[in-house]
Amino acid sequence: MPIIKIQVLDGSDQPLAASVQVTGCGELSTNAQGLVQVLLGGDASDAEIQINGAKVWSGPQTTLKPMEVFKLKGDAYQRQ
Repeated sequence: MPIIKIQVLDGSDQPLAASVQVTGCGELSTNAQGLVQVLLGGDASDAEIQINGAKVWSGPQTTLKPMEVFKLKGDAYQRQ
């Protein structure tokens, strides 16, 4: 089961406090660096990431990088 880190940044690359949800992992809060660490598990081959209730990514778990960064641009988060 892979472990990934998710970082949430604002438009100026500063860490953001955020609620992060990943399929099968429940809700997590970012730390002072805007990071959460997630243990992907189960037999699910697909996953979905939500930040503050908005879906920001979905797809095969195998395509996730060890460190995923999402940056707030306007009202939406974009994968970096």
